[in-house]
Amino acid sequence: MISTVQLEDRQLQTELAQLPLALRAAVERGLGRATELLRAAVTSLAAEPFGSASSAFGEFAGSVATSVTDESGRPVGQVFLTPPADRYGLFVEVGTRPHFPPPAALEGWVRRRLGIPPGRQAREVAFLIGRKIARQGTAGHFFFQRALEQNTDRVVAVLEREIAKVLA
Repeated sequence: MISTVQLEDRQLQTELAQLPLALRAAVERGLGRATELLRAAVTSLAAEPFGSASSAFGEFAGSVATSVTDESGRPVGQVFLTPPADRYGLFVEVGTRPHFPPPAALEGWVRRRLGIPPGRQAREVAFLIGRKIARQGTAGHFFFQRALEQNTDRVVAVLEREIAKVLA
């Protein structure tokens, strides 16, 4: 009887010694799934920012990426923008104060969103939009913030499921 208890004790010690690594792997798996869930939510919000299909934010939606990295010994999940949208993504997310953007920077958006062919008309419309931005700034779309707010419970559930698998 004593040898059985010692055997179970050794087995328990071995399992306990492996628990931190197993938990870390579970958290990393959960973060991978959770960040992918959030990436899909941000992409979906950006693909249809006005409630209907629009290509105005197609470049933005296509630039959303994820990663799970180690920061000071802790796994960290990130959802972020890659080029080219990383240059302007913050301004789309939170908006801007009034400023006069260069019309050339708006021409591509004018062509895609408004369907105006390249040329003088596109430049004129871009100038007028720039003038409006100079007066009022731009409103934020909060794609990342809304994605997190709408999916917080799902993210927590994903992490809980992965950890529960280890503890079962």
